[in-house]
Amino acid sequence: MKFINLQKPKKNNIMFKQNYFYKYLLISLLIFSNLATNAQKLVSIDSLTSYTLSEIDELLETNEIVPALIDIKYAVTLYKLIYKTTNYDGSETMASGLFVVPQNHEKQFPMLSYQHGTILKKDDVPSMQNYESLIGIVYATEGYATTMPDYIGLGDSPGFHPYHHSQTEAMSVIDLLRAAKDAAADSINVRTSDLLFLSGYSHGGHSTMAAHMYIEQNFSDEFTISASTPMAGAYDLSTTQKESLLQDVEYGSPGYLPYMAYAFNMVYDLWTDPSEYFVPPYNVSLDTLITGEYSFSTINEYLPAIPKDMLTADAIDSLTNNYNFKLNWALRQNDVYDWTPQAKMRMFYCSADEIVSPQNTEIAYNKFIENGAQNVSKYDAVPTFGHRECALPAILASKYWMNQIRDELTGIYHPEESQHFADIKIYPNPIDENSVLQFNKKGVLHYKLDIYKITGQIVFSQNKIYAGQDFRLNQLNLHKGAYILRITAASEAKQSPEIKKVACFF
Repeated sequence: MKFINLQKPKKNNIMFKQNYFYKYLLISLLIFSNLATNAQKLVSIDSLTSYTLSEIDELLETNEIVPALIDIKYAVTLYKLIYKTTNYDGSETMASGLFVVPQNHEKQFPMLSYQHGTILKKDDVPSMQNYESLIGIVYATEGYATTMPDYIGLGDSPGFHPYHHSQTEAMSVIDLLRAAKDAAADSINVRTSDLLFLSGYSHGGHSTMAAHMYIEQNFSDEFTISASTPMAGAYDLSTTQKESLLQDVEYGSPGYLPYMAYAFNMVYDLWTDPSEYFVPPYNVSLDTLITGEYSFSTINEYLPAIPKDMLTADAIDSLTNNYNFKLNWALRQNDVYDWTPQAKMRMFYCSADEIVSPQNTEIAYNKFIENGAQNVSKYDAVPTFGHRECALPAILASKYWMNQIRDELTGIYHPEESQHFADIKIYPNPIDENSVLQFNKKGVLHYKLDIYKITGQIVFSQNKIYAGQDFRLNQLNLHKGAYILRITAASEAKQSPEIKKVACFF
């Protein structure tokens, strides 16, 4: 396998609002009545491939990820799962997803669901081993049983993908987790624990937020979320993200606008003809472009750099001024920030993101705090990075944050790790002027400390830090960001040095 190196108000507005409310209330009731019984979701399992430790190391280097940033602990096996889930209209449908597991039958591993970013081409999905499947391999080699839903309408799932439709996003995640648990217990022979982590970037950030919300509001008796990391997601579709798409400036991914409009038209019947929204030639050409045959980057080349140039004057006016305009209503139904998370959540983003405005994170965070959330935080991974550059450091930083929570919840995932690292602590973390790195005294001659940026560059190295010494991290004067500490212990008892990696946040 080779990876690749992300109208003005009308008289019937009130009637429209009432009709749509009752129609989609009925659909929602149908969906959740179908979900009331957790029937068998797994349809089929297909073993795809496996990777040894050395092959994983090679994959990381090929994709320009410094192996020192990853704890390569387990060989992994990849499976494609076909499973049953619920479509936007309440009907049963099939979906596909990737399941990546550590090759170990004795240990018990937490579950982690990673949600991919925007994909238009139907076969460019994790279960068909696209570039994002590497993320699943990384999580699995570090000790997570990792699911990656393709989403409804992508991969082997029939029909068109309901892009940014929160309910189907959430159910794609939830039903794949169910199918994976069945597969793990019955066919794959890997042990999973009750710990559950959720993560995703860009479109996957919105999907992760939706899944977290739906699980806590509807399935808390079945799943308990340990932590989630929504990253750079458009949580506020109806205001922040809509305004980004309607500006008179060039936008890096103009395809977002028609992709979402066509998806919501499928779900909410926005128009009888595309010309109600789109000017020529887009009122005709979009029907050909947005079919799942072409990649998202390909259709971007055929679209104007200013997305609103695709829209009719009436559509722009209605989106701007008519609260009850159909598309505005649809966007509001899929905002995912006005609720109260209970489990730990850290939202990662980059403040220079030009595609998904950082204001999405700010609005979501502020609303969560206003609603009384106690376990929500946000972190600006690399403030100067745009949307595409932000992906890797945000994903790595979120992984280390979740690793820390995993290790706080249970110690069974590192039984082979030396006691020489048991008392190594960084506190406080995130780093302030009082933070120290404390080294264990027992049986160690000395330690070596290497500090890496989350992007892979080494920024500090010191040999022979002696046992019992406290190392003050604020003396390094590092810029704000996430860093990986690689600590090597030279012990009296072992000839080979032992290595531990810890994340810290400045």
